[in-house]
Formats: sequence, structure tokens, C-alpha cells
Amino acid sequence: MSELRGARSLVTGAARGMGKLFAERLLRRGGQVAMADVDAEGLEAAAAELRGLGMLTTHVGNLATAEDPYRIVAEAEAALGGLDLVVNNAGVVTGGPLTEVSDARHQLTMDVNVMGVVRTTRAALPGMIARQRGHILNLASAASLTGVALQTTYCASKWAVLGFSEALRYELMQLYPKAPIHVTAVCPSFVDTGMFDGASPPRLVPMLKPETVVDRALRAVEKDARTIMLPATIRGVPVLRVLLPDRLVDFFSDKLGVNRAMQGWRGH
Repeated sequence: MSELRGARSLVTGAARGMGKLFAERLLRRGGQVAMADVDAEGLEAAAAELRGLGMLTTHVGNLATAEDPYRIVAEAEAALGGLDLVVNNAGVVTGGPLTEVSDARHQLTMDVNVMGVVRTTRAALPGMIARQRGHILNLASAASLTGVALQTTYCASKWAVLGFSEALRYELMQLYPKAPIHVTAVCPSFVDTGMFDGASPPRLVPMLKPETVVDRALRAVEKDARTIMLPATIRGVPVLRVLLPDRLVDFFSDKLGVNRAMQGWRGH
């Protein structure tokens, strides 16, 4: 998607953090934005700050349900006249030992982080295919690249998002070669949005500013990039996992503090 100016976009998880920043950046590019979130009050407060920047609509819904992603996409398409870009930003962070986190919390993590992305994308694709253009931007994580202790279902959900993104990209290339619909997955490490309060990033991995991640993600969309990993230090993780024996991977993970990163987590 070489030009974001004027794009019609849906941003999920838009009430705060990176979602709000995505909406702001897209509006400043002259785009029209549909902002979606489960938090009605927070969504309206965010929209009130951004309305002076351009055309936007708000859509309250719960991506953990089977129905709301389809309704939100339908409302956004009707309001904007179609969608050029879907930013699957909404997500849940769950930390703690597997046996101490409730089934309900594990289920919520998978429902929002995985099925919310699947259903929102599935709802938006028919319109993009009909117009023969579009872009799906999925917020995965550095947790898509390696397991992290005390983050079991979060890691599982983000591995799923990365795999979904890659499989979908190949599927669209095969089934719709004349409809250039692109898929980009963004894999950032810890982002300073409040969701990771108390977490300690591993050595050589700084806590990322949300502005950095959003700006890099949008540049990736403009370049039709497949996957971006932030910061640069995590780009070697997939290579090392393939090249090194398991015991050395475990050794370096321990020395870098990867599996101690969530011990102090108190985010939301």
C-alpha cells in the first residue's frame, strides 16, 4: 500500500495507546478512520481529541465475541464507503504461572488476540477483494518468535497471529493474484503503553516507545513489508533458534533475562 494518504482505515483497540496513535497518524495523512474498542467511554474520549484532525467514526464492540467483529467491520465500511486498511491492534496481555491464571483469562487472551484478528480480517476481506486492493496490518509481538516464561497463552496467541499473517499472505497471493491485498505483521518487544508495567525487558532490548512502533508499522505498510521486528536486536532470534542447539538457546535466554522479564509484571 504505497500511499496511506486518504486511506479509509479501521483501527481496533483505538481508545488508548498505540490504537489511538494509529488513528491520529492516519488522520494526519488525510485519511478517514473508524475507531473501534470495547471501552465506550475511553473510545469517545479519544475520538473527542482527534475529531479536529479529520473524518472519523466510533464503533463500540467486543472482539472476544463471535458477532461484534463482523458488525464493526460492516458499520465501518458503511460509514467510510469501504476499507483500504485494517489495523488489528486490539490485544490482551496475560502474565503469571499457567496454573494460577484462570481459564477465563486464558480464554479471553485467545479470543481477543487470535479470533478477534481472524474474524475482523475475514469480515473485511470480501470488500477488499471486490475492490482489488487493501492491506491488513496485524500487531503480533516479539513473543511470536520465542517463548517467555509467565506468558504462556500470550505467547501462544501471538505465535498464532504471526502464523495467520504468513499463511493469509500466501493464500491471497495464490487465490487473488490480480487483487494486490497485502498483509504485514509487526513484532515489537515490550512497548511502554501500560500493558507491560512492571515488566523488565531483556538485556539489549529497550522498552519501546509506542510512537516508534506505530511510525515504523505505517512505514512498513507503505512499503508492503511482510514482517518487521523491533528493536533490531530481536531480528537474530529466529536465526539463533534454528542454528544453535537447544541448550545454548536456553543459556542465552537465561543470561539475557528473557524468562525473568515478566516476574514483576503488573500491567493490564
